[in-house]
Amino acid sequence: MTECLLHTDNLEFGYKKPLTAPVSLNASAGDIICIIGRNGCGKSTLLNTLTGIKPLLSGRITLKNKDINKISLRERCRLISFVPSKPEFLSNLTVYELAAMGRSPYTNIFDNKTTDDIRIIESAIRDFNLTDFQERTLWSLSDGERQRAMICRAVIQETPVIILDEPTAFLDYYVRQKLLADLKELSDKKNKCIIFSSHDIEIAVKYATKIWFFNSHKIEEFSVEDFVNKGLLNTLTKVEEEKTQTWENLIK
Repeated sequence: MTECLLHTDNLEFGYKKPLTAPVSLNASAGDIICIIGRNGCGKSTLLNTLTGIKPLLSGRITLKNKDINKISLRERCRLISFVPSKPEFLSNLTVYELAAMGRSPYTNIFDNKTTDDIRIIESAIRDFNLTDFQERTLWSLSDGERQRAMICRAVIQETPVIILDEPTAFLDYYVRQKLLADLKELSDKKNKCIIFSSHDIEIAVKYATKIWFFNSHKIEEFSVEDFVNKGLLNTLTKVEEEKTQTWENLIK
């Protein structure tokens, strides 16, 4: 039986008021879960809540059967890693410095790294084809290179759950395809649970195993096959087409 790594029990999240009805979700080892919904529906807020960055309003989140509110920050960082959509606050770091941050949950107060830590860092940098970039600062990289470096850091953190907020935003078609293919390979090889939000619906469903769909103030879980067969993909695509047509009419 596949191990459940992240579970929500009647979770309510948001700011002063919940953004959706209470939701109970499961994410297991080997899952690649794509979160889909319209702009402003709460995708980023959900991700920030699942990682513990934002306090939940009510309900419960467990990581490997441990209540997220009852585990230390250090332990949480060994269970779940997060790649934000806009990491501007890290832009002055070099690729190597960013990658090395992934070992912080395992080092001492002086951040002294062992031979094994350095091996893990250097191995991941090679795997992500970042060796030639490791002395460059993040701000000097292309969007695709920067996103690759951010995911490399998350992999170095060696967590069973990896969460990414809009990892394909601002990337061209080829780079989006390659990035999601790399995430699928990572999940397959290391049995990671990967949860990501995306507007690239047609590409995302090629690689995801589950869909968490924001639909009329609730979150519904589907297999990719059911999501497509129920016509929900077409519904979202139609909404985006209508928005585009409205905008084109306004600027004529």
